[in-house]
Amino acid sequence: MSSNPPARCSLTTRPAPTAGNALKTTKTVAAYDADARAVLDFLKTNAHCTGALGVMGICIGGHLAFRAAMNPDVLAATCFYATAFTSMAWDRA
Repeated sequence: MSSNPPARCSLTTRPAPTAGNALKTTKTVAAYDADARAVLDFLKTNAHCTGALGVMGICIGGHLAFRAAMNPDVLAATCFYATAFTSMAWDRA
């Protein structure tokens, strides 16, 4: 049995259910990419992190997971029901 505690990390708060939809049209792609890079860098500093990083997302998170997977230190990605790949809102990068 491992002596390491289970990995638990929540880097989000609980905004209103519509907050994600608002960000979809107001936040730039570059800002989402910078957020992903910051989270990956933060996780690598965690004592329980082996350095094997993966990403996953559902809906718009699936799209963001796909983008985050372009970082060279991401070893695995799972994108469920990824949306907004061709949305005009994403063309403002």
